[in-house]
Amino acid sequence: MISRRSLLAAAGSVIVASYPCAHSRTTLRRVGILSPAQPQDSSFWQLFYQRMRDMGWIEGKNIQYVFRYAEGDLSRLPAMASGLVMDKVDVLVALNSPGTNAAIKATRTLPIVMIAVGDPVGTGFVRSLARPEGNVTGSTNNTGELAGKRLEILREAVPAARRVAVMGNPEDPVYAPQRKRVAEVAGKLGITVVMVNVQQSGDLDAAFRRVAEARADAVLRLADPFVSQDRVAFAKEALAKKLPTISIQGLEAEAGALLAYGADGAEQYSLGAVYVDRILKGAKPGELPVEQPTKFQFVVNLKTA
Repeated sequence: MISRRSLLAAAGSVIVASYPCAHSRTTLRRVGILSPAQPQDSSFWQLFYQRMRDMGWIEGKNIQYVFRYAEGDLSRLPAMASGLVMDKVDVLVALNSPGTNAAIKATRTLPIVMIAVGDPVGTGFVRSLARPEGNVTGSTNNTGELAGKRLEILREAVPAARRVAVMGNPEDPVYAPQRKRVAEVAGKLGITVVMVNVQQSGDLDAAFRRVAEARADAVLRLADPFVSQDRVAFAKEALAKKLPTISIQGLEAEAGALLAYGADGAEQYSLGAVYVDRILKGAKPGELPVEQPTKFQFVVNLKTA
């Protein structure tokens, strides 16, 4: 006959023996990443991973990344976002406005951390920067507001420019705020704006043909997920046609564009990691204010100039 004391001891041993297994299952957190046009091995994502490591999140030990990359095809984003939700990740990290838009449509409960979103309030992603509410928070690169500033800088650098081609992707949620701001500034400066659509990565040959047909004096590139991916081709086309250009990141100027002005990309990705860390430790996304950029880059390619 087994005594009550022996039975309790046996039960206790079962609990103790089973606890490490249950604990090991819960310590590996899963972070889904939705990237429209930045591959997993890009320098910016490497900054994100390094920041996570700095905060103690070691891949394979206590965290796992589930990466989905649309390769510049925005039509793939909704299915990818839904797939990450079905994979039961703990946090969904979404890059740029198209990625964030797809993530929000896929879930209203799973925490979403947006990175480098142009105008999160104007696009309806959050209620306000101070109190996002809902399941979304992250960082904005203020590109909607900065689009007008880029036109001002371009005009200062190229005073003779009276007709400016503005390249952008109308499928990007932040396209409308950027276009509106550019139109306001153009009206004050007496500049005629010619809108040129770039709706997919690699569509620059046709875009620059339209620029030539419009007899534009210069080109302003609006923010969209293809900018970084197409930076070399963009600079090559502009140089061949001797067109002054301004874009959003220093990487574009380094590739050959004349000017670049925008939020520091490294800061945006680092902030994304900080948000993921805080949410994994229990913070609610709707109570975390959206961070605005504090560092900006203004780059001039002297060789191009």
